[in-house]
Order: sequence, then C-alpha cells, then structure tokens
Amino acid sequence: MLKSIRKRLNKKRSGPIVTTLAEYESEDFMGCNTGYQTLFIDSSGEVCPCDFTPLSFGNIKDTPLKDIWKQMEEYFPRPRADCLMREISHKIDSEFFPLSPNESKKMIPHLDTESPYPKIYKKLTKK
Repeated sequence: MLKSIRKRLNKKRSGPIVTTLAEYESEDFMGCNTGYQTLFIDSSGEVCPCDFTPLSFGNIKDTPLKDIWKQMEEYFPRPRADCLMREISHKIDSEFFPLSPNESKKMIPHLDTESPYPKIYKKLTKK
C-alpha cells in the first residue's frame, strides 16, 4: 500500500517527494543498515545501532564514539536484508531500555556468507 501511494504521489510535478522507510529498508532496496552505516545516540548518550533498536553499545559520556563504532563493526560487518528489530524483538524481555552493552551484544544474530544481502548490495558486490 505504501509503495503504491509513493508511486502515485511522486508522479505529480508538484509537492514534496515521498519516500517510505519500509520500502527503502526492504531487501528489494537498501536493506537494514543498522550499525553498519547508521547509529543513534539517545538523549542520555547511549549509542544504539538505530533509533528503532534499543540496544546500547556504550555511552559517549564514558567512551569515545570512535571506540564504540569500532565495537559495532564487529557485530554489523555489512547490511542485513531485513530489519534487525523485526528479527530479534521477540527475544527482548526487559522493562528498561536500551539494554546494556553486554546484553545487547548477545541479542545480535551473526551474519554469515549464507545471510541474504539487500538487492543494491548484491549489485555492488558482483564481479
């Protein structure tokens, strides 16, 4: 439904260009770049892979951002085909967010060579 609305509205010559995050971050386009190309810093300084993922990798008040990003690279070596939060939300059982860095790291599924790539990255990595 969102895709059809976007197409219809973007055919018009006036008004804003419409995008949908659900389409943009789908396997058919960019996929989920959580922790790979994006991060989110909340109001208390917790560094999370994205604004929809309540997993902390540290706090910028205690650790330089470049060091936190370096740790995140180990857990997010490339984009995912699907939303990380959609994949792990059923495993999160806490009243307090974001989860601590130790708990957060336990939540992240390993990406291996069999894990699907988003379509745009498949094209970029073809030889």
